[in-house]
Amino acid sequence: MIKISIFLIIFMLFILSYSFSQNLTIYQKNFAVVSLEKEVKLTKGVNFITLDEIPQSVGVGNFFIYSSKGNRILEVLYPPTGVFIYSSEDMDDILKIVYILPNISWNAVHSLFIYKDKLRFSSDIYIQNRSDMSFQKVKLSVLAGEINMERGYQEILPEKSLDILANRAFSEADLKEVEGYKLFDLPGEYSLAKGSTKIIPIIDAELKNAVKKYVFQYGKVYIIWNVDNKNENGLGIPIPMGNLNIFEVVGGKVIFLGESSIPNVAVGEKIEVTQGVDFDIKGERKVLESKQRIEGKYEIKEAKVSVEIRNSKKEDVTVEVKEFIYEDNVEIVSSNFSYEKIDKNTFVFYVKVKGESSAILVYNYTSKRLR
Repeated sequence: MIKISIFLIIFMLFILSYSFSQNLTIYQKNFAVVSLEKEVKLTKGVNFITLDEIPQSVGVGNFFIYSSKGNRILEVLYPPTGVFIYSSEDMDDILKIVYILPNISWNAVHSLFIYKDKLRFSSDIYIQNRSDMSFQKVKLSVLAGEINMERGYQEILPEKSLDILANRAFSEADLKEVEGYKLFDLPGEYSLAKGSTKIIPIIDAELKNAVKKYVFQYGKVYIIWNVDNKNENGLGIPIPMGNLNIFEVVGGKVIFLGESSIPNVAVGEKIEVTQGVDFDIKGERKVLESKQRIEGKYEIKEAKVSVEIRNSKKEDVTVEVKEFIYEDNVEIVSSNFSYEKIDKNTFVFYVKVKGESSAILVYNYTSKRLR
C-alpha cells in the first residue's frame, strides 16, 4: 500500500510538471513566462474549475487567465487554486493560462576559435533555473532585447552549485521578430530541473572576411577582431549579447587567448572583439609641446604630440593609434601619417611600422574654447 502511494505521488508530480510547462519563454531579467492551455467542459451558469497545474507560489499580479470562447471570468482564487467562470450554455472551452515565474534566466556565451587562417564562431544559450519548479518536456524560447520593467525580480542564488546539463549537438533556433525584440524558439523539448543549468548551442559558423587590427589606446596596443554580421561572412542572424571566449589551436593544443564581451548585434552591424594586449608591439605617447594664448574672447591651445610604436615582430604591421582629445573645437593641423576623424574628439592615425623596427607619429592640433 505504501509502495502504491509513493508511485502515485511520483506519477502525479510528473503529470503536474508536464502539464503546466508546455511553453516556457525565458528573459534575461531573471524571470520566465509559462503559458499553457487547459481544456474544460462548462455547463450553463457558474462553473468552478480547479487550477492544480499552477504552482501555489505564484503571486498576485503574476497570473493571467482568459477564455478562448469569450466566457466571463468571475473570480480567481489566490493562491491560484481555482477559477469561477460563467457560461451562457453548455460547451467545451480552452482556458489560456499565463503566469510569471521569477528566478529563471538565460545568457549567451560565445566562442571564437582561431585555426591559422580560419575562424569559427559559436554561441550557446545558458539557461539557469533557480526557481522552486522543475519542468519536463518543455518547449523553450528565449527573448533577446531590453524590455522595460517597472518592477524587478531579485536574483536568488542557489544554496549549492549548479549542475551543468550539456547538450552539445548543434541546433538552429527558429528566430522571430516580437515588437522590437528577438525571440529564439529552441527546437525540440527539454527537461529543466530546479537548481540546474542547461546549455543549448544555437550558432556554429565559419567566419569569413574577419579583420585583425592592432589598436594603440590607453597606453597599450590591443589585438582587435572585426567582422560584419552578414550572410556572406557566415552569419547574418541577430547575435545576443554575452561574454566571448577566444581560443587558438596551435600544434593540436587549444590555447585560451582571452575573454571579451559583445553587445546585442543586429544583422548588418559590426562585431568587434578585443582579444588582448599584443606582446611584441609597444607604444609610448608624449606631449612634446603645449601652449595657450588668448585671441579675443577665445582661449587657444596649441599642442604637439608624439606616439612611438615599437614592433618586435618580423612582419610589417599597421597600428591604429586612437587618440581621444577631450577639448573644444579640435583640429589636426599636421600629421606625418594619414588619419581619420571619428567624431569631434576622436581621431585614428594609421601608423605603418616595419618588422623589427619602430615608427614615430607626430601630429599638431589646436583647440578653441570661450573664455
